[in-house]
Amino acid sequence: MRLRGSALRYAATGALAAQGYAPIAPTRTAALYVEDAAASSDLLRLKPADAGANVHLIEPFDEVVFERTLVRNGLITVAPTQLAVDLLTGSGRQPSEGEELLTWMSENEHVWRT
Repeated sequence: MRLRGSALRYAATGALAAQGYAPIAPTRTAALYVEDAAASSDLLRLKPADAGANVHLIEPFDEVVFERTLVRNGLITVAPTQLAVDLLTGSGRQPSEGEELLTWMSENEHVWRT
């Protein structure tokens, strides 16, 4: 994936974004909010997959996912509050990652609450 340095407007969420705060396990999939999934797929030169996809491009319902983004480990990530919601309502191990993020948020409020 060619995110770093690209002109793409994106905000990483899910396990990929959680790695910058409270990593639990290696990331197997990337979830990115983008304005146009088809154009973003072309720009990143992604190949479509019927099953086993490891990159998910999400067109958000609202622009709020692009507000208060942070750069963590060279990636633009959603705000920690948005990330917590995404993780806690996700599947698999994401709720556990969400709980770890909440712990990080309570211990590092001065970092994310500005």
